Amino acid sequence: MSVPQRRAFFLLSRSRLRDALVVAALLLSRPSAHLFLSGSAVFLAGLALHVWSKGALLRNRTLTVTGPYALCRNPFYLSNLLIDLAICLIAGRPWLAVLYVPAFLLVYRSAIQREESFLQRRFPGEYASFSHSPSLLPMPPRRWRLLKGRWSLRTILREREASRALRLLAIPLLVLCAGDIRAGGWRECLEAECIAWLLGAASLHLMGRVVYQVYERSGRKAFLSPRWAAAGWGASLLVLGCVATVARLPETDLPQLAERFGAVPIASSDQFDAVRLERSPSLFVVDDDSLRALPADSSRRFHRLRAVWSRFEVYYLVRAESGPKATSPGGLAPSRSHPTEEMERGTIY
Repeated sequence: MSVPQRRAFFLLSRSRLRDALVVAALLLSRPSAHLFLSGSAVFLAGLALHVWSKGALLRNRTLTVTGPYALCRNPFYLSNLLIDLAICLIAGRPWLAVLYVPAFLLVYRSAIQREESFLQRRFPGEYASFSHSPSLLPMPPRRWRLLKGRWSLRTILREREASRALRLLAIPLLVLCAGDIRAGGWRECLEAECIAWLLGAASLHLMGRVVYQVYERSGRKAFLSPRWAAAGWGASLLVLGCVATVARLPETDLPQLAERFGAVPIASSDQFDAVRLERSPSLFVVDDDSLRALPADSSRRFHRLRAVWSRFEVYYLVRAESGPKATSPGGLAPSRSHPTEEMERGTIY
């Protein structure tokens, strides 16, 4: 139920609109637990509607009025809107959705009007009753049995929906990784979680490439052969499994690193409260997640001396002072008489 393919000369086309949204989500990403969970639920609902709408479609052969098309006339565009709103929530920026919705309506309005004009000319009798359904916002169907309809996996492959869905699943993983890097700096790329998200996104993208080239490609020369795409997919899954296995080992290098630097190991941000009772400079070894969890007023009292990467985790050697000494914007200036002076001048890692 769509018009023949026509090139739209918009300043911001439908594909470019989502690209712009993904770029904005990557640059502004600051995920939070509750927004991530709600965004994931909306994302999966939109993706399910995406696949359902394509599988029920009989393009240009008949007017499809069953399945999701019994709820609204443009369920495929509704699924796009749900997916894009979910990306805003996963990025932790719900205000981005407020800015995105008007742009979505502006870009999609012309496409909807053009398609519905085509359907009205192509199927004048059926469209007269179909036009009573809402255009975008779903409503209960006139007859519930229309929701059953037909659904075809062959249509999914012909419409290249399977590979598109796999590539869409990679977006939330990239947004999560970007949020970690934005919050903790480039060293977050060395963390097991960030590596797993990047490899997971690469695996989904390569899996989509394999599906496209093996089942969906229509005779065009492939940029990446199915064999190489499958090999890349397998390699990324293998590395992902190794990273997950090593990251889940119960041992931690925190005690060994503390002994190496003559410092006190800190396993959680709550243990930093004892530092307030100290009257002399102290050295501590702590992982980056615990250090980031400190309140802003407390974190200013700690100066990062060195970062160490071990077992897919980033640890920091920090110095803390509880006295009312002058501070710099980056934290407390360390005393040059301290025995770790050579470490401060050394290279990180």
